[in-house]
Formats: sequence, structure tokens, C-alpha cells
Amino acid sequence: MELKIGKAAGRDFYVDAQELVTGRTCIIAQSGAGKSWSIAVLCEKMCRNNIGFCLIDTEGEYYSLKEKFDNIWWIGAEGGDSRTGSITMDFDIEKVNIRHILQRAVAESRPVIYDVSEIDMIPRVSKMTHELYEVATDQRKPYLLIVEEADKFIPQSKDSIKKIEEISRRGRKRGLGLMVATQRPAIVTKNVLSQCNNQIIGKLSIDNDLKAVGLFFSSKQEVEELTTLNPGDFYVMGNLVREKTKMRFGRRETQHRGLTPLLEYREISTEEDPLPEEEEDFDSASDSQDYDDYGDSDEYGDYPEEDAEEPEFDSFPDSDAEILEGSRDEAPIEFSGSGSGDAGIDFIDGDSEEITFDDGFSGSSSGRGGKKRGDSGSDSDLSPAAGSAGLAAGSASAVSSDSAGSDSVEVLPDVVGKSPAKRKTTKPAKASAKKDKVAAVSDDAGKKPAKRVPVGRGKPLVAERVNKEAILPVLDREEALSHATGRLKKRKFGFGTEERLLSADLVYIPLVKVTVKYIGGILRKGTKRTCYLIDGRNAKAVEIDAGLKYRSFIEEYIGLDEACVEILDTMPIRGETAAEIEAGTKHPKKIVDKVISTLTDKKLITESDTLGESDKPVYVPLVETHLPALKPHEVRIDLKMGEIDGGYVEKRLVEESDVRTVFKIIEATSEIVGFETIYYPVYKVTAACGHDERILYIDGVSGKEVVF
Repeated sequence: MELKIGKAAGRDFYVDAQELVTGRTCIIAQSGAGKSWSIAVLCEKMCRNNIGFCLIDTEGEYYSLKEKFDNIWWIGAEGGDSRTGSITMDFDIEKVNIRHILQRAVAESRPVIYDVSEIDMIPRVSKMTHELYEVATDQRKPYLLIVEEADKFIPQSKDSIKKIEEISRRGRKRGLGLMVATQRPAIVTKNVLSQCNNQIIGKLSIDNDLKAVGLFFSSKQEVEELTTLNPGDFYVMGNLVREKTKMRFGRRETQHRGLTPLLEYREISTEEDPLPEEEEDFDSASDSQDYDDYGDSDEYGDYPEEDAEEPEFDSFPDSDAEILEGSRDEAPIEFSGSGSGDAGIDFIDGDSEEITFDDGFSGSSSGRGGKKRGDSGSDSDLSPAAGSAGLAAGSASAVSSDSAGSDSVEVLPDVVGKSPAKRKTTKPAKASAKKDKVAAVSDDAGKKPAKRVPVGRGKPLVAERVNKEAILPVLDREEALSHATGRLKKRKFGFGTEERLLSADLVYIPLVKVTVKYIGGILRKGTKRTCYLIDGRNAKAVEIDAGLKYRSFIEEYIGLDEACVEILDTMPIRGETAAEIEAGTKHPKKIVDKVISTLTDKKLITESDTLGESDKPVYVPLVETHLPALKPHEVRIDLKMGEIDGGYVEKRLVEESDVRTVFKIIEATSEIVGFETIYYPVYKVTAACGHDERILYIDGVSGKEVVF
């Protein structure tokens, strides 16, 4: 069975359902990159095909799956469904017999939402996973455990829930699959991540997280591509697919409850609302209650329910603004107070700033209730109307601070009250003064509506000129054109079309002088030193001898990890089977299979034949040369050097770490002690014959044509 979950290169994209349910899968992406959306899409597809799973919900956002799929059981804290409209909770997590529920769920292949957003998560999840493992051991039926925010439950520490680690190692034989999702793979225990033979990885930016997922990729360049992904785009790898594929998750059938609240701006009401006078005595229990308790009332800032129905999408939307388009007027997400003094936040005209997907509401915007009166950081101890006004003004000030350097804007006046440590009595005169102050603020705000704060538009960045050491050109542009003219195609015997010159540009290409020390010698071992000059764009060897000359070197091995380099270099021209590679290199089968897949994708090996009844393939190398042996060598550049003045500078693409990886395979004792970039001048000449163009490179020192 295959599940259609999105699009890849414009075509429908499917994953293997059996592998998804019984295998080990990790979903990794930073906040806003679409991790929760992708999990929901997978859950909807499984529900549609009657595939059972248990999802640990840490944010209370997946209950919306019950909108379309009645067979889901929702287990959560009492009262957790008070704001979910017609969707009701099935079982109270404090009272339910979780073993009995899981026995039925596994037997009936029933989905379960295990909502731990309102309780102490760790003990409950620990008990549930223990019971699920026991049930799976007894029944041995396919069932999937989904762990959202895995870094909470299986961190890289002693606090990791050991039963989840055991499921990752031993669950498959019991039919119990595991899917872990996290924003921070760097802090998830590697005992689990290393067991994940299926990976769904989206945008990542933090260096430690990029390093943590490096074990799933064959080169550093592939890992760095993760920083450029758009929200909703993922790389899917492992047994879920035949080959690594970049895809985009499709639309959801149910509403997405993990939206980031949309900031909106409103005027402060001009209507007067008399402030209540506070009692001087504290005899009654209601009068003596603390400010924190008073703030629990719905009168202070509870958020409205999202009644508006969300539109459907063909794929993962680029932002939350796309989701809310067309429904903002019906059901805005706003900060609000009560009565006539409520002050929301609403952008006035213009497009709203783009916001990104998040895995849940954060801070006081959780949708579970407003900010309590008297909380740390509160700026108002006025009445409800004044408190709301203060919140709106404070928010406006915060928004305006983000627009430093942009167009001037008008914001609501700032209203900052004094937050007392304890409740005090208020005299009628003081209450009247406060009322006048709030009225004045409301009148001022009503005169000029606040404008939308635009996205900051600073001055355009100007690239600084960087002084780079370069070999100075001997030829000027006219001389380069003259040399190029002699290499143009001419008409012969009056037939054919001759080439014409179109342009000539001075280009500096990066050359890298690599200095290596190693232990060598036949009879007498000792420290040796060698030097190579390579092209910084592709790692081909370069010689500067009456002009620029190229030869093969290590270019076909750059960007590969050590296992790939070793296996590719040692593979004979007659080819080897996977078992022969495993025996020759002593690498485990999992590594060999991964290397074969990587090298096949990069067209560095291919299948040439099959052997035996099982048709085991024989792999042959497609590299032109094997790695050279290290031997003492020097590089001398006897040309005039100086700073670059004019022309274009091409970027160096080869990193020192990539070269070091290759040299470590050539000689284990080698170490790079010098990695110096030098720029060499060539003229990039464009010639045309009719509508066909071609590029010639003329050496800026010798005037000869350079063949890269």
C-alpha cells in the first residue's frame, strides 16, 4: 500500500505505508518549516486508510483531526475540550484505563490522540509507552507511535524515556513502528536518531542541528541545502522511497490548529466606561482575593474561538497569512478586553506582514486564556477598559520599535500604569482621575487611526571591496580579444558561417595552494611535506607553466564522506557486489548500502551485471582516475602578485574539510597545514555563430586558450 502525501517535481508523491507504520522515521524541521502540518497530513492519510497510530500531542492541536474522522479517540485532561466547539474529548487522561484503551486501539487499528498539553507530560508518556509496548508484544499487529516534540521525552541525557528508546530498537518485530518529530535534533538522543532508517527533513538553520542530521546525508553540500528550503518543502529519504526526493506536503482535510496568532491593530474606543470603585475593607472573601486569582476571569483577555472555516489548499501554504486570507474579517485572532473599552490590534490597510507556521501558540497567545492580571511584566492595574488600552498601546510601541530606519508612523499613545505588589484601596478622586486619563487617551486615539507599521526598508546594502591576493594580468582586454580572434571558426571555401566576437570580461578564478604534512618513507619513516595547486571550484589539479594547465586529481571525490571515498577508490574496474564491498572494507551492511545508493545517485558507480539466482548486482566504478599517492612536491608561483582591481571574482566552492576528507583516505597520517586562496586572471570571451554561442577562456598571463 502507498500513501499519496504531496507533490514532487509537479507529480504526485507517494510513500510506502508498511514502512511508515512499522519502520523508524524521524521528521525534523525548525519552527515554522511545516513539521506539524506534515504530521497532520500523514495522520489524515492513515485515518483515511484505517491505519492505527497513537500520537503524543504536546500542544493540544491535533484534536481537529476528529472533524473528519470519527474513529479517532481523543484522550486528554478534563476540560480540555471546553474551547473546541462540537469536538468532544473521549476519555479523561486522569481516569482512563490506558492499557485497556490501547488493547482495543491496536486490535481495531484505531487512531489515538494522547493529549498531554495540560498535564505533567513525562510520567504520563512514560506509562503510556510502557503499556503500548506490552500490548504490541501480546498482539503483534502493525501500529505506529508518533512522538511530537521528541526532545522533551528523549533528550540527549539520562532523563530520556527508556521505553521509547527500546521501541526504536525492538519494536519492529512486534509490529510497533516509531515516528519522532523535533525542531532540535542536536538535543535528541542519538540512540533513537541512529535507528531511524527513514528521514523526512525540512528547513534547518542552527549549526548544531545541521551537524546532527549530517549522518543522513552523503556530503556537506547536501546538508547545507537544508538552510535554503521553503516552509513545507522536505527531503524524504530511506526505505519510504526509492531514492532521496525533495517534495512538498499536500493540503490538509482538517483545520490547522498550530497557527501563529495574527497580530492586528485597532483603535481605542472613545466610549466612556465608568471605573468601579474599590472597597476599603477586606472582610469578604471576594474582596481579599489576590490579583492573580482575579485575572482568571473570562473578563480579562480570553481569546475568541476560531469559528471561521479555513480554506483548503493544494499544498502546504507559504505562510499563516495565506491560511487566514479571506477569513480575517470573520474571525480575527486578536488581543481583546471586554466591554466598551476593548482594544484589539489590527493592521490598517496594506498587506499584512508574512508570518510563518509554528508548532503551536507561544507565550500568552496560547489560546487557552488571557494574561492574568498581576502577572510579572504586566503594565496596568487599571480597570478592564484601561488595562486593554494599555495592552494595545504597549503592543503598538513594540511593533513600532521593529520599524527603526523605516518610514515614520503614528502609533497609539503609551499608557503605562503602576503595577502594585498588593491590592490597595482607591479613593473616589483617584478613580475619577484614572477615568479622565483613560478618556483622554481614547479621544486622542480616535482622532488619528494608527497606521500599519511597514516592514523596515533600510538603505540597500553595499558590498565592500575585499582586497584579494591575485596574479596580475599581463594582457589587457584588447590583447585578449586579439588572441581570441585567432581561435574563431572561419568560413571555408566560401561555405559555412564565421563566428563573431560578442564580449570579453576579465574573470579571476580561485586557485588553492594546499600544503600537507604526513608520515612517509620506505626504509626510513619521517615527516614529509607536499604541496598541490587545485582549482577552488572543482578541485582539479592546476599547473602554472607558460599558462594555466589542468589535469585530473581528486575532483570526483570532493563532497563525499570518508566511507564513500574509500569504497569508490578501492573498487576494481571489474566491479564488486555489495557483499564483496562489505568484506573488503569491513564496513557494516547498512553503511555499504547507503554508500552504494549515494554513489549511484551521483553517477559515480553503476550496475553492470547480476549474479546468482537472486540476481545480485555487480557495481563498477565510473571515475576516471583513482586517488594519487602522496609524494613530496613543491608549488612555486613566479608571477607578479597584487590586489584585484576590476573584473569579476568567482567564488571558491571547495572547502578545506572536503579536501581533508579525501587526503585522510589517501594517507591516514596526513594533515592540511596550509590552505591559501590565490586568484588567477582569465578573459571570458563570448563568440556567436548565428544564434549559437560559445565561451572561450583566454589566459590573462600567456594569452593561450584555457581548457577547463
